[in-house]
Amino acid sequence: MKNYLFLLLIATCISLSGCRGENQELHSKDVGQKESQLDKIILDVVVNKDDNFSLYYTTDGSIDFKQTNPIWVPVQGKKEVQQVTFELPEDVHLPQLRLDFGTNKEQEDIILKAVTIVYGQKIRTLKGPEVFRHFRPDYTRCKANRSTGTLKGIVRGGVKFSPSLYPNEKVLAKLMLELSQ
Repeated sequence: MKNYLFLLLIATCISLSGCRGENQELHSKDVGQKESQLDKIILDVVVNKDDNFSLYYTTDGSIDFKQTNPIWVPVQGKKEVQQVTFELPEDVHLPQLRLDFGTNKEQEDIILKAVTIVYGQKIRTLKGPEVFRHFRPDYTRCKANRSTGTLKGIVRGGVKFSPSLYPNEKVLAKLMLELSQ
């Protein structure tokens, strides 16, 4: 009986150590795969005055944008379309995104022409009304013309708010999942 228990113990140890090695190998392959990583978000916008835009993101699928620090990008005022690019950290997978269009209280209307999402080797550009299927204006801060892409900050109590777009959670999550596969 002691021999049987001893053999059973040895077999269990060999089995467990074999599984541990396989799990470590799979894990290291998963971590190294760049294809499943969100790389950047590119906005095609017309911004008339210098400003700073921010991109908020979550990594748990929620829209609690207080859990991570935003990515800030300075924007030079121009009368023509320009690209504003947000580079995301490597550990961001299937996020929800919030776009904040500046801090300059003197900013004029902003025209959002397109949002491009680069996810590994895949690229998806949302233009015109399609942007507003994936993002929704924060109506407490701005007005949006969905056909022209014009974002206008609301003035309330003598204070002008900067435009902000929140995700349409289910629609954006579906797009992120499609791009990550």
